[in-house]
Amino acid sequence: MTSYDYSRYSTTPSPPPSGSILYNLAYTDELLAIKVALRSQLKQNRLPNTPVGFPVFLRSTHSRYSYNNSGQERLDFQSQEFYQEVYTSDRRSKHVAKISFIAPHKSRTGMLQWTISVPARGSFGWQHDEDLSVIAHVQVDSKVLEDPNVGAQILANPRVVFEALADSLELGALITIAVATPTDNKGAHSRYGTPQIVLLSTDQYGHTKGQRRL
Repeated sequence: MTSYDYSRYSTTPSPPPSGSILYNLAYTDELLAIKVALRSQLKQNRLPNTPVGFPVFLRSTHSRYSYNNSGQERLDFQSQEFYQEVYTSDRRSKHVAKISFIAPHKSRTGMLQWTISVPARGSFGWQHDEDLSVIAHVQVDSKVLEDPNVGAQILANPRVVFEALADSLELGALITIAVATPTDNKGAHSRYGTPQIVLLSTDQYGHTKGQRRL
């Protein structure tokens, strides 16, 4: 029987930025309704405002490729965001969520990140980003994208990131996309079996508290 090593490329997740309310349990009924509606849209892959290229964006210049210390080409990512209308179940209230892709060089952890932000409680007609609160947060190490078995799945199709964002909304936790590699009965990496994408959830102390394979 093939077992899997969930540690590969899964650097220790860290808690989200201090402005996040991911771990705050005092959600209002309205905010909970927005989370439920957004999760449903993500699970059904129904975010019509999603721009071409999502989940990642590259600089649109001839120098979009840079090089690492080994002289290998690496993608030059560019942060980008878009806004999505969200209707709660009664269809009487329309809200707007901001979905952001944060490039590694803009990230505190040096990882690729995605967040969903909505107006802070009591300020649903926000005018500035400081009025927003993060309700979903996903990250992935760039090394995962270099894996020939799973990198293309993440880059070419938003489904993986949408699934991770949906989990983050449901659990109210940071989600890290990692790779599980097949191992033999001695725990060594095996050439049999296919590496799998796994979603790791993190508690407020930065400890992994759950995992789900895609």
